[in-house]
Amino acid sequence: MLRTSRQPDHTEQRHLYDLPLVVLTGAVLVEIVVPGVSASLTGWPLVISLFLIGMPHGAIDFSLTAQMTASKTTHAYLCSFSGYAVILLASLAFFLMAPATALILFLLLSATHFGLADARSLDARFAVATTPWLRTLSAATRGVFVIALPFVFWPDESRKVFADIVAIAGHVAPTVAPATFSSLATVVVSFALLSHAVVTTSRVRAGQAEAAAVEALETAVVWLAFFMLHPLFATGLYFLAWHSWRHLLTLLRLESFSPAGRTTQHLVTAIYRLHVRSLPLLLPTLGIFAAVAWWRLEVWSVDLLAALTIAFFVVVTLPHHLLIERLITQPSADEEQHEARVADLAVADGKIARDRGSHHAPLNTA
Repeated sequence: MLRTSRQPDHTEQRHLYDLPLVVLTGAVLVEIVVPGVSASLTGWPLVISLFLIGMPHGAIDFSLTAQMTASKTTHAYLCSFSGYAVILLASLAFFLMAPATALILFLLLSATHFGLADARSLDARFAVATTPWLRTLSAATRGVFVIALPFVFWPDESRKVFADIVAIAGHVAPTVAPATFSSLATVVVSFALLSHAVVTTSRVRAGQAEAAAVEALETAVVWLAFFMLHPLFATGLYFLAWHSWRHLLTLLRLESFSPAGRTTQHLVTAIYRLHVRSLPLLLPTLGIFAAVAWWRLEVWSVDLLAALTIAFFVVVTLPHHLLIERLITQPSADEEQHEARVADLAVADGKIARDRGSHHAPLNTA
């Protein structure tokens, strides 16, 4: 189970909370100064995420699964990972059979996954307790903005990315006018705006005005980024510099990622450990990625490589999301063993105290 009650210190707040805002805002400013720069770099953030922070933050799932296993043997690790692998293979089969449907469901799941991560990070930042319905509403609102805004502001470009992903599975995307994409997304975003107003009002009434202000600021930055930047670039940059980067908060709260101190050196150590521990799953994944790219892509353009990256995310997001939710709601094997040891020590201490009390008790001479 994650330790979520500790307030972040200055270093963690500056790097983990504030850097994503700086990166997205900086990208918007560069786009204003050099119009079209994001369109010339479209898929690069997603391609970079294959090797840095992005894919590794998911590939570490094997290590996290092993951490939740009581028996520290290779056989036990593989057995504990088998459920994850079954879900992954089922997701792959579904994507190959019905890529358009799988992609739509992936977008809904991504909205949930991104939204929950953002809502939890906000609550952790201010150490506030929110009701389940408020967190759910906040998560849904934030996730919808990330997934739907590209279709609102860039329907033609977003539909092309959608078609490229479906084509990787050997299918043709359904013929839907970009205006239809935009209209549907606009309706969803409109409801999300109303939900955001409800969340903000509820936070203020609950005495969480500062959290409400920061949430409004982050929402404004996300809106600005998806309005100004090419959708493939904006989505990749959000995933790399915002979601995956802040996922370090989750990893830092796991027992094995929490050495003493919360310094910049600690952050660098956590990033290094993340990438090292991701290698058992990351290296095979990159090998499969290269093989599929060689097999399915006629041209290794950045945009098509980015589309293939998203296709991989379609397959791996469901088991990754389920594992993260399990980590948040259930204690790991290491934590259970630690709590058992603490309980045993408490029992032993109580027995020693009773023995000492009986040894020093005065004799009854009555």
